[in-house]
Order: sequence, then structure tokens, then C-alpha cells
Amino acid sequence: MNPLAHPLRRGRRLRMAFAVVVAAALALGAVVTGGWAKVGAEASDDAVLGVFGVPGWTASQHVIRVGSLQRAYLVAEPVGRVPGERLPVVVLLHGRNMTPARMATASGLLGGERAVVVLPAGYHRSWNAGQCCAAARAAHVDDVAFLTRVVSRVLADTPDADGRRVFLAGLSNGGRMAYRLACRRPTLFAAVAAVEAVSVDACPEVAAPVPLLVVTSTGDPILRQTDAAPRQVTEGFAQPSVDATVASWRSLDGCGPAAPDERRGNLVARRWVACGNGVTLELDRYLGGSHAWPRGGPLTPSAQDRIWSFFRAASPAV
Repeated sequence: MNPLAHPLRRGRRLRMAFAVVVAAALALGAVVTGGWAKVGAEASDDAVLGVFGVPGWTASQHVIRVGSLQRAYLVAEPVGRVPGERLPVVVLLHGRNMTPARMATASGLLGGERAVVVLPAGYHRSWNAGQCCAAARAAHVDDVAFLTRVVSRVLADTPDADGRRVFLAGLSNGGRMAYRLACRRPTLFAAVAAVEAVSVDACPEVAAPVPLLVVTSTGDPILRQTDAAPRQVTEGFAQPSVDATVASWRSLDGCGPAAPDERRGNLVARRWVACGNGVTLELDRYLGGSHAWPRGGPLTPSAQDRIWSFFRAASPAV
């Protein structure tokens, strides 16, 4: 008798048992911890969520089924719960080819503000935002349904989440998805922020005005700031300018004239405060920069500071 046969059989049984447990967890949409879940058509990618490592924060991994796909997301919370504390919820959408964990670091939103930060994973690291983007659009992925279900699940499963203060922010492809979600689900979020992104989804009307912050950099090489800028084509689709996107949302939100511009360092901010239902539309334009999350400087506030300020202003009284 081979003395190694029994340990080998035992090892095979353990591996089979582990595979059964993971398969059952995915089928039920359960939380998966201690390893990475392979999700739907992305089963060959062991880094769907990325490696989360933000000091002072902890994250749990979750999987839900939407249609025929298993979709994954992280839920990050600050370490140390305060009894009775109700935290705002921020859904943060990564840019194309990013992971949720990388977005957590790149945005800087996991900082001084205590919140429940939800970091969903796009299909093959992309979002179906309309007239783009990559794999998600080609596969006709319903990201509106996915993200709507994620919000519902997080509010149901997170005792300290404040359902009155649910916000949405996205970068690049994630920002484009934020526009689409704001149009299709305008009452789901208390406010929305889109960073380095224009809207690529037709939105003829919204059921309710949406508080919206648009953050852009004049040095972004893939965005047209004005209609006078050279034509920009992405994946075969002509892209609107930042000004055209803001003008569209001014109409959707029923905004009046803009307030005088505010200049802080390299940031020029323009606000429309006389919008429907008292909401605010804001355009924060950074002079220079690139296609990246604006970090600010000694005299220039960062994008994350501007977003948190906008979210606080749009929050209901707590």
C-alpha cells in the first residue's frame, strides 16, 4: 500500500468540500471572506475586487446574482463603531480597468468623513453607461439593476447605514455610469458626483431633480470642455462636451441663472442654486490637471473635499 495514498485522498476530499462551499455561497449571493470569489463571466479573473488596504477602514466582500451574472462588491466602514451612530452611504464607482479596492485608495473619499462606502465591481472592469463602454456595453449588462440592488442590500444588511443619506460618486467610466443612474433612478440618491466624465446616455427627463456635482480638469486629454473644442470620439461614438452635459442637466433639474463664479486656487466653481425642489447643480473646473481624480494643493481644495462638502449640503437634517 502506498503510504501517501491516504493523505492524498484526504487532500482531494478537502479541496472538493471547499469547492462545494464556495459554489453554495455564490449561488445564495452570500458574503465571501478569506479569499476572492470568481464572478460570473469573469471567473478567470482572481482580482475582481482587488486588495483592499485603507488604514483605519475595514472591508467585507459580497456577491449577489443579477440575472445570469454573479456580481461582487466591497462594503467599507471605519474601524470602531459608535453606539447609535447613523452613517451616510456612498456608492463609489471605479473607472475603466480599475478595481474597487484601487478606487478606494485613488479617490481619497475614505478619509476624515465616517461613512459606509460601497465599492461595486464593474463587468470586466467596465460599466454599461450608454454609448460606451467596452465589455459591459457589448454584453448588454444591466448595471442600473445591479447598482439598485446593491443599495437595497446594503441598507438592509448594514444596521448603521442611514437610508436618508445615500450618495453616488464615480470616476471616468464610473462617472458616466453615475449620470445614467441619476437619470434612471433619480430618487435613489440624495446627491450625485461625476468626476472627469460626461454623460453618454440619452436622458430626456427625470422624475425628480437631482443634486449634481460635475468635477472636471481642463487638462483632461479625453474630455471636451466646450462645444468649440475638437471632436472627441470614443469607441465610435462622438462625445458631448462638459458644458453640454451641464447644460443638459440644468434643463433636467429646472435651474435658473448661475451664481457668480468662485475661485479657489486652481479651482473655478460655478453653481446653479435656483433649481427644482431647491436642489443645487455645481460645476467644479480645475485648471490644468489630467484624466485623474483632482488632488488639489495648498490653495486648491481636493475633489474629495468638494464632494463631501456637496454631499453634506444636500443631506437632510439629521
